[in-house]
Amino acid sequence: AVLHKTVFAFRLAYIIEIEKKLGIKLPIILDSPSGKEVDQENIQLMVNILKRDFSDNQIIIASIFQYYFDDVRVIEIINRLVERE
Repeated sequence: AVLHKTVFAFRLAYIIEIEKKLGIKLPIILDSPSGKEVDQENIQLMVNILKRDFSDNQIIIASIFQYYFDDVRVIEIINRLVERE
């Protein structure tokens, strides 16, 4: 989990620097944050950082789990993203 949290912190710092240079807010996309052997306590710490420091950014989370943010819109894929004929 230490490596995962270090990479998470680096990417957020990178986003902040790019936003300063461009003068815009970037979307943040997380793919399966509960994977990679990260426990729920560390997931909650990461979510808290996003809520506190990135509340103006659009945050997109691809996951089978639910994360609690204000003003959430859920897009659920029931069967398949693309149906075969």
